[in-house]
This record gives sequence, structure tokens and C-alpha cells, in this order.
Amino acid sequence: MVQSNQRQWFDDYIAALNRDDLEAVAAFYAPDLHLTDGMIECQSAGAAMESHRRLRGRVMQRLEVVSYIDRPGRIAAEIRKTEQAQQDVPDFPGAPLAKGEQRTSIGFVMYDIADGCFIRIRAAPYKAAP
Repeated sequence: MVQSNQRQWFDDYIAALNRDDLEAVAAFYAPDLHLTDGMIECQSAGAAMESHRRLRGRVMQRLEVVSYIDRPGRIAAEIRKTEQAQQDVPDFPGAPLAKGEQRTSIGFVMYDIADGCFIRIRAAPYKAAP
């Protein structure tokens, strides 16, 4: 349950993303999820999952929570994201990735939660990590 241990619930979400477990990831999204990160915008959980599926097997992603703050119904996190292309990805959001290329970025993300699911995820545009 989100209210009793919101941090553990969030860590479970990050772990699902890191292991590319799309079935587990989908369980965190409300049907009417709105997700935006400066490169993509999704108006539903289905659209967000389609975005995940497009990159599955093509880009390995690793997320690390650098800092975390929460209150009931909201999480703010600083997240380091490392993405590595498993093959050429000419349609990668932001800029194409060549096989083997790795990008690391850090961003601030706000998550709004209702009824045990994310209803809105807003990320500041990512910047390359130093």
C-alpha cells in the first residue's frame, strides 16, 4: 500500500524499470496517467507503456535515486539515468543512439499519486551528468 510505505513502493517501481519488467511497471500507472519529460508526452498509461515497449531490447536503462522527498500523494526525486544502446536507435527521443553508445543524465521528477497509482509524472528536461 502506498500510504504505509511510499518509499518502498517507489523503490519497487524503480526496480521494475531497471529490470525492464513492463508488466510490473504497468501496475504503477493509472489508466489516465499523464507523463511528460521534455522529450515525450503521454496522455495515458497505454501510451506510456507503448513508449517503454518501443525501446525494450534496444536500450538498456538504469535508474538511480539520488535524492528523494515525499508526502502523501506526491514524490519528488532526483534521478540519475544511464541508457546504453544495444543496437542503433535512430528514433531515440532527443537524439539518435548508436549501438554501444551510453548516455547518463540527471533530472528532477515529480510524481502525483492517487488510488495507489501514478496519475501524473513530470520531469524537468534532463541534462548530461558531469
